[in-house]
Amino acid sequence: MIFNCKKLAEDELERLKKTTRRNLSLGVIQIGEDKVSEAFIRQKKKSAGKIGIGFSHYRFPETVTLKDLKEQITRLPDDGLIVQLPIKSDLETQKVLNLVPFEKDVDVLSEASLGLFYTGRLEIFPPVVGAVDKVLKEKEISLRGKTLVVVGPGRLVGKPAAIYGMRKKATVITVNEFTENVAELTRRADVIVTGVGKPNLITGEMIKKGAVIIDAGTSKKDGHLVGDVEIESVKEKAGFVTPVPGGVGPLTVVSLLENLINKCTT
Repeated sequence: MIFNCKKLAEDELERLKKTTRRNLSLGVIQIGEDKVSEAFIRQKKKSAGKIGIGFSHYRFPETVTLKDLKEQITRLPDDGLIVQLPIKSDLETQKVLNLVPFEKDVDVLSEASLGLFYTGRLEIFPPVVGAVDKVLKEKEISLRGKTLVVVGPGRLVGKPAAIYGMRKKATVITVNEFTENVAELTRRADVIVTGVGKPNLITGEMIKKGAVIIDAGTSKKDGHLVGDVEIESVKEKAGFVTPVPGGVGPLTVVSLLENLINKCTT
């Protein structure tokens, strides 16, 4: 079964609309040009507008220095700030992410925010983890005692998803590019979360019947946005699979906006 998350995302936006302070604003910092990033930024702007949150898009050239960027960011008036990834520059990504003040870090990507999340002391989730949490709750699936396989160790999906799984008392297995016999591991999984950005990485023969597959990978194939899952072979075997587009992407944006609201009301 394919679980399209758009309806759930719309319902969640309606819920947030009732709790939104109308003067809140989200700022998105983009360094360099990237067409895929532009599409994601438009999605954030559209969702923010639906619930009355202001939106600012700040563009910086690839040649911007860390010093200049820091000076500019300190002047930005928005209640929440995010850096749109990937960064199209030679700047070290984590150093750029660390420029976002903790009180405005709604993406949970600065070292200050990540440290609190990893130690269980942060009251908000990284947005992709928030999306995964919403999917599992909607389907009334508990991770307690389940085997969770996280494919890909990335900062946006893999690392926070693995921490989330351990916190939910799952047996967590992480897979990276050096892992051997990946299919043997994924066939053991009750739940798979993947966020690599490689088309057709997960196929039907790599999963057990009834497994839950949450696809948070994004890449371009033949001009279209696709996930990590080969959907045709997986959908007949999985308990359910989230598609790309229309899966966790809209819920990730919802979780981002929810973080903004929560940070500004606590």
